[in-house]
Amino acid sequence: MSETQKNSIFVVDDNDSNIDVLVEALGDEFDIGVALDGETALEDIKFHPPSLILLDIMMPGIDGLEVCRRIKSNKALCDIPIIFLTGKDDLKSKTLGFELGAVDYITKPFQLSELKARVRTHVELKQYRDHIESLVKERTAELEKANANLQELLKNERQLTQKAQASTKAKSNFINIVSHELRTPLNAIIGMNDIIAAADIDPELKEYAGIIKKSSGQLLGIINDILEFSEIETGKITLSSEEFRLDKIIKDVSRIIAQKSGTLLLDIPPDIPNVLIGDEQRLKRIITNLIDNAIKFSKDQLEVTISISHQFKSIGKTQLTIIIKDRGIGICCEDMEKLFKEPFTQVEDAYTRCYGGLGLGLSICKSLVSMMDGNIQVESEPDQGTSFTFTACLKMVYDNIPFEYPEGVTNMNKEQE
Repeated sequence: MSETQKNSIFVVDDNDSNIDVLVEALGDEFDIGVALDGETALEDIKFHPPSLILLDIMMPGIDGLEVCRRIKSNKALCDIPIIFLTGKDDLKSKTLGFELGAVDYITKPFQLSELKARVRTHVELKQYRDHIESLVKERTAELEKANANLQELLKNERQLTQKAQASTKAKSNFINIVSHELRTPLNAIIGMNDIIAAADIDPELKEYAGIIKKSSGQLLGIINDILEFSEIETGKITLSSEEFRLDKIIKDVSRIIAQKSGTLLLDIPPDIPNVLIGDEQRLKRIITNLIDNAIKFSKDQLEVTISISHQFKSIGKTQLTIIIKDRGIGICCEDMEKLFKEPFTQVEDAYTRCYGGLGLGLSICKSLVSMMDGNIQVESEPDQGTSFTFTACLKMVYDNIPFEYPEGVTNMNKEQE
């Protein structure tokens, strides 16, 4: 964006006086668009998407909550940050506003200095996000182009070695560029936000700092996924072989679900081999990715079931079969075929905007499972939930320690006894 080009803000309020105050306060810094009702606002925003929307709730016709709902259901508009600016200060309205996708909620009367600070910060955060997404898409396109060129040159045996070396170098450079250009500034944003959050500030601003931290953490997670996927692609990841306890992984996973106020059900027999030899962190990464997938696509109450069984494969080795089942939105049959085939995709392009992520988690899972001499598959029905099943071959320790079930978690295996 050029230095002379302003970001745009769209104000939706049925009170002319309120609009005049906002235009006067923000007009020098932003291009301002206005509408006195929800229908007009939706029509204008459709053709001229702004950088941010200031939205009243109580208006004639459709109210602000419905306007927000329609914007967030439109994949072309759903990433526009919305700040509710309203006289409704009850907890129910605030909660519903955030559930519908608003990034902030300001009650009238408000301080102009605080309003300006919040508007600037949310506009800047959107710019950071758009910039990072642009860089990711650009780097992804470069990587896909390099791979396409590699496939073309495989037809020529004489050029095969040269192309493989060039591809390896390109991927290595890609990792370095992503690490420097994306992680460094994002870590700075997270660090500065933590300093602000630790200061003695207004509780609402502290809550806002938490929103920034959550959004930045999600972006950092996407970047880390890209880095890990690139390392897998270039063969830079090797599995470790260390002794670990299976129940420790399950206990760590149970904390993740507890933090989301979810329910975890376990179906794990007490005689399961608990002390194993393998790569604990990679196994935990697979399970955590699948749990994160369940959390992301849960409809209302999060409920996850983890079932684990085993089969002896040879002397000193066993094959674990781990099933992670959720009751989320589910996946239709035609989309299940894409899950493990194409990285950087989700089951539908619309989900990328509404649920976030680049669809790398399952590709990483498939690669790590393959490195553990296992396989992964999925069963699902729309609106009924999804079940991921994967196997992993690991060494056993004969001096086994009984599996300890996490506290506060339902043990289905025990209930069946």
